[in-house]
Amino acid sequence: MLSRKKQFLVSVPLLIIGIGATVYVLSNVLREHTRTRGIDADIAKQEERAAEIRSKNALLEQTISYLESEEARQFNAQKIGYKEPDQEVVGVSDLTSARESIERQQQIEQEEAQAQEREDHTTMTPMQQWYQSFFRERL
Repeated sequence: MLSRKKQFLVSVPLLIIGIGATVYVLSNVLREHTRTRGIDADIAKQEERAAEIRSKNALLEQTISYLESEEARQFNAQKIGYKEPDQEVVGVSDLTSARESIERQQQIEQEEAQAQEREDHTTMTPMQQWYQSFFRERL
């Protein structure tokens, strides 16, 4: 009986040590797993940021290549008023004012044409006026 009691006294502390060691190992595994997940999340964020930086870099490279192109140079030259010898540059600051200007020019041309017609009409003989009024529409 004594031996059973000794066995029990030895096995209980071993059992407690075993459970303690298992808890210690599991807590370390859980801590390491949590740390690994955090590191993976940081890596994913950094990769996302790197992708954004790469896309911005590509956009900047495209912008630089456009700005170095001949087309951009011509556009900027026209912006500041430079023109080629065989070009005629017309600046329009406001579309409505340009439209009004064109309408005014057309109205002036019509008034000049009407004035010329009246002048021609007054210098004609009555026979020419009669002929003009009847046959002008048919011609």
